[in-house]
Amino acid sequence: RDSPEGPLSEINFDGRVTTKGYLRGEVEAELYFGDGTWSLKSRLDYTDLAYRFWGLGPDSPETAEEVYRPRRTLAYVELFRQVGPRTRLGLRYELEHVHYLQVEEGGLLDTLPYPGLEGRVAMGLGFTASWDSRDDRFYPHSGIYAQGFAMWFDDEWGSRYDFNQYNLDLRLYQELLLEHVLAVQGFLYSARGGAPVWRYASLGGRAHSRGYRRDRYLDRTLLAFQGEYRIPLFWRLEGVVFGGLADVAPRVGKVKLETMRPTLGGGLRARIGKGHRIRARLDVAAGQGSVRLYLDLGEAF
Repeated sequence: RDSPEGPLSEINFDGRVTTKGYLRGEVEAELYFGDGTWSLKSRLDYTDLAYRFWGLGPDSPETAEEVYRPRRTLAYVELFRQVGPRTRLGLRYELEHVHYLQVEEGGLLDTLPYPGLEGRVAMGLGFTASWDSRDDRFYPHSGIYAQGFAMWFDDEWGSRYDFNQYNLDLRLYQELLLEHVLAVQGFLYSARGGAPVWRYASLGGRAHSRGYRRDRYLDRTLLAFQGEYRIPLFWRLEGVVFGGLADVAPRVGKVKLETMRPTLGGGLRARIGKGHRIRARLDVAAGQGSVRLYLDLGEAF
């Protein structure tokens, strides 16, 4: 931190290499300057891994599964200014390039004209805002966090795809008993216009839809809800039980209750680091017909 009164800055590194030589590397930073009036958040992500694709829509069948290998580079920068005790406003610049190295011959990606298979660049500008009354950024016991952004991708500033993207993340934290915390999240993502398929909303493999493989369901819009009950156990260990619902659809008005995908699970947290503010997270989550294991740093939300 630049001053004792300023918020704590963070820099995170993540990476992995598979036995087949595929790899992923990610650097993410959130930096606060001076007393925290100005801050910058940035991320650089390079991915060369194999993924699975089941087609589009909330009813894509398990039998449609195929394997493909994209090479993806993503970078974004957000510059914020504190405009009130709890409010930040900012600008966001984003660049992403995805090139499909391998697809299954005769599969969906090989035979259907999905937008975005040409290996072009998406470049966008937008606005972002957040409101934060949490008592702690890393492990809140009470408060509300709301964050959203709107992005416009246009050929006037170098994008090869013209589309809009919207994101809204709402979180509520309430301490019910001493150190017993109820956390609730609602999440909405939507891509409109000529968005490439790799910009579609994804259900699975993410913090808001644990219990499903990454990208198990894809469409233009994702709506997700989840709740966690966080319980102290002993020493530095804590327990968590959680559940949620999520669905993808062409647009928000097409989300159907009967196709909402449930998630149930539980996990352990171990407090580590200075002041025990960081948690190592182990979760087991069950979705419809699948069980997934997650090991990570920090809370899911």
